[in-house]
Amino acid sequence: MKVLHINTYSGGGAGIACLRLHQALLDSGISSNALFKYVGEETRLTEGVIEFQHKEPFVRKVNRVFKTRFDRLTREHQKIVTSGQNFEIFSTPLNEYRVEKFVRDFEPDIIHLHWISDFINFPSFFKGVDRPIVWTFHDMNPLFGGAHYEGDMERFKLLLEEVEEKYREIKRYSLSFAGRIHVVTPSKWLVEKSQHSELFAGCNHSHIPNCIDVETFNLKSKRELRQKYGFLESTKVLLFVSQSVDNFRKGGDLLAQTVPTLVEKGVKLLVVGDDHSGEFEGNPDIRFLGRIKDQSKMAEIYALSDAYLLPSREDNFPNVMVESLLCGTPVLSFARGGMKDVIVDGVNGLLALKPNKASVKKLISDFFAMRPFDPVIVRNSILAQVEPQNVANKYIQIYKELIK
Repeated sequence: MKVLHINTYSGGGAGIACLRLHQALLDSGISSNALFKYVGEETRLTEGVIEFQHKEPFVRKVNRVFKTRFDRLTREHQKIVTSGQNFEIFSTPLNEYRVEKFVRDFEPDIIHLHWISDFINFPSFFKGVDRPIVWTFHDMNPLFGGAHYEGDMERFKLLLEEVEEKYREIKRYSLSFAGRIHVVTPSKWLVEKSQHSELFAGCNHSHIPNCIDVETFNLKSKRELRQKYGFLESTKVLLFVSQSVDNFRKGGDLLAQTVPTLVEKGVKLLVVGDDHSGEFEGNPDIRFLGRIKDQSKMAEIYALSDAYLLPSREDNFPNVMVESLLCGTPVLSFARGGMKDVIVDGVNGLLALKPNKASVKKLISDFFAMRPFDPVIVRNSILAQVEPQNVANKYIQIYKELIK
């Protein structure tokens, strides 16, 4: 069986999840390959990883049916992305890449789509391929036109809705040419959203969590790691991780507002990610670690922390949440999205109902007032669901059913 994964970037949450599944399938004897628009240096030599070689001119080869609309929408799209508004991302289903030509030449048995924004040209791709498709949704963009989460559509409706509807119309038309599509989402929350969506209500759906490297993200000696990183064993340490820590959806602003409470309670905060706002720099009670690409080091950071604070307003299935749990570190979050699927209140973390500053403060206060969580119980709460072989087997079963 020959599987071709397609994802825009080899990095980021979706890229990492794609690569982990790709490796798990290789380990299971599946002929798996992963096609990316951009491949990071750390991934370039990975078995089966392919970087797309783009040779098509920009506008001349755009599907003739959509050419005029594409030109106009490009201008409208630029107005949105240069508006200065604090939405996360707004993508177009139209671009110059002709991935379908590569797919036809490659001749996979299964096309496995992941996060494909700014890579797949919807009209030509779904007209141009004739193989069964598995599509793992890493956010809500497949369900929308250009938006990636409901929060942005709610906050910036007047700015986005006209182009959003035009993009959705293009997706609706393009998907009418698609053959069999089996939708997979890592969270039950997104399965339900997709099952009731206009574009994918008629598709088969499965809920399969992302696989995680359960050997790297494992239980470790907190005492030894505290010594290694210069923390007293008695110090209260919370961790916050985000690719961009000033991301509104990820709740970095809520955490920043809570810093005085942390200082008051004697809590040290570790921050991992890019801080473009400078919000967390210069405070002696905050250790800003920047971006960490070394997974072994990241596992140590999880393990030395008392808890991982995940104040996301909206999220599908954060890999970082699961990595923390596998290291025995409980997660404090909101009962939203994929977090409520995984976090069992009082067992492997704590959940608050409303995503606001008061809830974050209460989560922190309640956590440090409780007896410590058992790291073994925390790890075992998620282990079987994300073990790579278990996840790969579930996907293999879907592949087999699609090519019967």
